[in-house]
Amino acid sequence: MNNYVPEDFNMSILDVMLEAGAIQFWIAIAIGMLMIGLLVMILESSNPKIEKIKKYLGESIEEIFGEDK
Repeated sequence: MNNYVPEDFNMSILDVMLEAGAIQFWIAIAIGMLMIGLLVMILESSNPKIEKIKKYLGESIEEIFGEDK
């Protein structure tokens, strides 16, 4: 199968990516991954306030899904 490219097509790959929204997609993916990493880093710390949050999250998960066996 041959791809059809018009003769007057003169956009660069970057222009096509900008027009299609691909760059915004990859920026959103990168920011999401950084936020997940930050959340993991915060939850792994031994800060007393974070310990309370971890306890609350653990209790909430047990309430929703039941206790681990």
